[in-house]
Amino acid sequence: MSVLFVEITLDQVLIKAKTTEIRKEFATLVKREKLFEERKKRVEGEGSMQEWESLQVWVYDEEMALASAQSEFSQERQDLMGCIKVWAQDCANQLAIFPGYNIETRKKRAVDFVNLMKKFLKATRPLGENEEEGEEDLLWLNTKEKELPKAKEDTRQL
Repeated sequence: MSVLFVEITLDQVLIKAKTTEIRKEFATLVKREKLFEERKKRVEGEGSMQEWESLQVWVYDEEMALASAQSEFSQERQDLMGCIKVWAQDCANQLAIFPGYNIETRKKRAVDFVNLMKKFLKATRPLGENEEEGEEDLLWLNTKEKELPKAKEDTRQL
């Protein structure tokens, strides 16, 4: 195994950790939004005028913080999808340059990893107002990979 495969393995560990973090963040933000909406409705229904003025500040601050967190989450999720695609391409490139032994098993493991990460990402969705899954990302998430992308000529220095 070359040093380059070690880098791919380390990237795989980072992608796995980031995917876990994204799933936890998604659950936290969904729960936070639900609690915010419930509290906002309750306060609007039973609050006096004096309380309402102070609560408007809280509502505005919490709404802004929540929207910011959701936007950040959506960007991190989008970046993670890009990282997974790049990782798959790097695997294909490395296997083409340094085939070594047991190449079919290595390819299968890489494809299985990509499909597993897709499965976990499908359990989330972009959050926030006007956030919809892009058509390209939706297609990528819902397509089960059968093989790695075609290897590209590696122009980086070794």
